[in-house]
Amino acid sequence: MTSVGSVAAQQQAVNGFGYSPALVVDGEWGPLTGAGVRWLQGRVGVAADRLWGPATGAAYNGSVDNGAGLTVDGGFGPATIKATQRVIGVTVDGAWGPATVRALQTALTRGQF
Repeated sequence: MTSVGSVAAQQQAVNGFGYSPALVVDGEWGPLTGAGVRWLQGRVGVAADRLWGPATGAAYNGSVDNGAGLTVDGGFGPATIKATQRVIGVTVDGAWGPATVRALQTALTRGQF
């Protein structure tokens, strides 16, 4: 399950779903972040009120767990890496580096997949 408590985490979540143009992840709530959250709410099927509450969180977690926002194209690109990073609980940056590899190895060892 993914925790999205901070404004910066909400901005990352919106970007991870493919919002365009991508939000600047600065941790500041403003009209662009509100519009992005409203857009994401429409994508996950909850009332689009611009507020990231329990319903949005639950719907987002369910969508992420089911791979929402990914296009099946056979590629292992940044969107796939970000989705994997969200699931394994590592910093979501779209880069397949040592921290992501370690987190994936830990998740596999724990039987998370």
